[in-house]
Amino acid sequence: MKHIWSALCTHAIVDSFTNQVSLIDILEEITIFDEPKPKGVVPLNIDLMTFWVRDNLKIPEKGYYRVRFLDPSGSFLKSFDELEVNLTNHERSRNKISFQGFSAEEEGVYEFFIDKQDGDVWQEVSQIPVKIIFSPEKSLKKTEDVAE
Repeated sequence: MKHIWSALCTHAIVDSFTNQVSLIDILEEITIFDEPKPKGVVPLNIDLMTFWVRDNLKIPEKGYYRVRFLDPSGSFLKSFDELEVNLTNHERSRNKISFQGFSAEEEGVYEFFIDKQDGDVWQEVSQIPVKIIFSPEKSLKKTEDVAE
């Protein structure tokens, strides 16, 4: 199977009539209006959508992929392991993983890696960077504006 694309967003919607997908609020950069905190979490509902097709459109197949999530220093945060892509009845497949928030204790680029299983090895097929910025000054300014 071939990986075509992956996207991280706040909501992925598949239209039941047309089967078209809409990706709402693609995540590339997130500003948190607070100080970094130990065990801090980005409080968002997140959908990770991937799109796969058969290697040969005439030959049904199944495969597996996984998602690894690393912080800016390269430390492992979370994974979704051995997710199946079933291409036996259809030439292509969109797969969605939904989760609530992720750990963010420091500013920088967090990365989601999508790996495809190829025999006994895992091959990286996509990388999605998300920049996290902490901005406590803006949070204080908004509070002051409201208080005036």
